Amino acid sequence: MLNMIKAETKRLIKSKGFWISVLIYILVFITCFYMQLSAEQSTSFVDEGISKEPGFYISVDASIKSLNQLVQTFGFGFGSLVLGIYFTSFVCSEYTSGYIKNTAVLEGGRKAVILSKIMVALVISFIILALNYLIGWILGICFIDNFMINPVQEIFIDFSMMLLLMCALFSLIIFLSTIFHNKTFGIVLLFLIASGMLQPFLDSIFNLLHISFASEYTLSYFFSTILPVSGPVVSHAFMMSIAFILVYNIGSAIVLQKTDI
Repeated sequence: MLNMIKAETKRLIKSKGFWISVLIYILVFITCFYMQLSAEQSTSFVDEGISKEPGFYISVDASIKSLNQLVQTFGFGFGSLVLGIYFTSFVCSEYTSGYIKNTAVLEGGRKAVILSKIMVALVISFIILALNYLIGWILGICFIDNFMINPVQEIFIDFSMMLLLMCALFSLIIFLSTIFHNKTFGIVLLFLIASGMLQPFLDSIFNLLHISFASEYTLSYFFSTILPVSGPVVSHAFMMSIAFILVYNIGSAIVLQKTDI
């Protein structure tokens, strides 16, 4: 089992697709940051009554002033989406190539397949969040006036919470890939959750069923909400993320155990 985890982690690190995905994510992060910065500048011109040069401008409702806010606004969602697409292909490739037939027949092989994918998800999530904070710190210091670096405790809490949420999302990908052996469904659902597009639909369904409170117990709810650092919400996010990780991965292990590969 440990050897399989090492092998999968090594396959991730040596994968060109992984590093290309990381590069794409960095470019998206920087581009969105630049657009936000330009929008804030154009909005300040209007507030001050200064005429602007002809051109296209985007208005914004709130300015980004802290490191956690910057990471949550751009890095978390985009990182989950871009690297989630890669992770979906990474997991499904084992089924499409038939390599799963070689690993599943080993002693404890089926459980090891799921555990190794969980470890890969953890490694990807950690790398993305570390890059989030590094790039966010550089951009914030260089381009944002009075940029605030949050206290270490706040950064640790937000980092841990986003790490668990990303692992929960990737655990869902593992579960879907184990069932369907196809990346299309996983990528579509990944996009809907990470972009926040799924949440209004779920809100409507739960309201129709008169259980609107259930909306706050969905994975998409946390991805469509800027994560605060207040006690009750943090505890709720932590508990639900752990629950998602356990349910999806236990479900994946059960499905793989009963599947005739």
